[in-house]
Amino acid sequence: MAFAGCSSLTHINIPDSIAEIDSYVFEDCASLSKIRIPGSVTKIGAGTFKGCSSLREINIPDSVTKIGFSAFNGCSSLETVYAPKRLSLSKTGIPRSAKIIRY
Repeated sequence: MAFAGCSSLTHINIPDSIAEIDSYVFEDCASLSKIRIPGSVTKIGAGTFKGCSSLREINIPDSVTKIGFSAFNGCSSLETVYAPKRLSLSKTGIPRSAKIIRY
């Protein structure tokens, strides 16, 4: 939960050395609007982006094989999600209004 509740965090570039994004690490970072997830990431934990109400778009790389429960719950501004076809997005909390583009 290193960045949880950090209201001044607006963007993050996750380093290529990271394989898993821990649960709740960016929870309630309400100003977070941009995030880059590298191809090294294989897992996004539960509630990772929960409450990131400024996040508008996310590109989930093909390397991701698991997204935890409610990872995007409360991301009310999320408009577009790019995700691999084989990746299950059920119970991830992605808003119904978000456009999901599969590749």
